[in-house]
Amino acid sequence: MHLKLTDDAIEDLKWATQYYSLTFPSGRSGFIKNYKTTKMLLSENPYLGRKYERIETVRVLNVVKSPFAIFYKITDKEIQILRVWDRRQDGARLRF
Repeated sequence: MHLKLTDDAIEDLKWATQYYSLTFPSGRSGFIKNYKTTKMLLSENPYLGRKYERIETVRVLNVVKSPFAIFYKITDKEIQILRVWDRRQDGARLRF
């Protein structure tokens, strides 16, 4: 299934790569690889992630070996990636 990133998800992804570049440069390439692998798995298995407890139509899939998670929604035509969220942040600040 086709994946589409929202503007918020694009900004989150930019922040995540900057985070790795500044705090753990050697982990940046690993994060990017794991993020791409997670996206591929998601496109092939849309229901792989668990339901997000706060919004029933949103699902969550953790990016392997990282503190980040992909929050997404499945529509008839695509998977919308809503956020690429650092799970160490306060979840109350998470907006879609």
